[in-house]
Amino acid sequence: MLESKLPRVGTTIFTRMSALAAECNALNLSQGFPDFDAPAPLLDAMARHVMAGHNQYAPMAGVLPLREQIVAQAALHMGINCDPDSEITVVPGATEGIFCAVMASVNPGDEVIVFDPCYDSYEPSIELAGGRAVHIPLTEHTFAIDWERVESAITSRTRLIIVNSPHNPSGSTLSHADLFCRALKNSRFSFTPSAGTYFQLLDYSAIVDTPDTRLAEDWTRQYGLASIPVSVFYQTPPAQCYLRFCFAKSDDVLLEAADILCTI
Repeated sequence: MLESKLPRVGTTIFTRMSALAAECNALNLSQGFPDFDAPAPLLDAMARHVMAGHNQYAPMAGVLPLREQIVAQAALHMGINCDPDSEITVVPGATEGIFCAVMASVNPGDEVIVFDPCYDSYEPSIELAGGRAVHIPLTEHTFAIDWERVESAITSRTRLIIVNSPHNPSGSTLSHADLFCRALKNSRFSFTPSAGTYFQLLDYSAIVDTPDTRLAEDWTRQYGLASIPVSVFYQTPPAQCYLRFCFAKSDDVLLEAADILCTI
């Protein structure tokens, strides 16, 4: 009898609930597959290409026109620039892609940080690679990442941090605030990560004692980075020295701004 490499892994909850839904003739909202047909033009195009002879083994990385289209979509929708030859690999599904990434990156003894509740294929993939999953719970109700707990969990053995947005299974998303604040972690500013969606206040009192209205103008001219002085919104200016930054910007712009702020 074959001995399983993953004796603790049984039938997934997705398979169990879909089977139960079929048995009970229930509305199945348990799995993330659509219950409607693909667009007719897509089906027609697939049939046309199959009939034209495009039905054999594809290149291991995927056919080049598809990889080029993935690059175009990533640039258009996510602001990410990729090389179709060296940075794009087509996989048969998300779970398979996760497995390939883990197996290619994780060595025996490595640690991989995952966020609970986490997709149930992460830990089996990590175990098969000889690694160990380090579980960090997301915050209650909001299902956000506690970045301080992440920092404390990182060791010399940490190889990967698996992040997906929207998160599976909670559906929560990482915001531009997460990106901006993480990039500022090594700066001299003090701040509390924003719970909103547009603005971040940075306390610069440990850096200079210049009034915020003057500092905002000076830094715009000197560093090419504009912000809003918070004191203009008060009748009596606060004791804290705050500048307000808007993070409803592209990832490239936010990372460039964070690089500038980390040099100040």
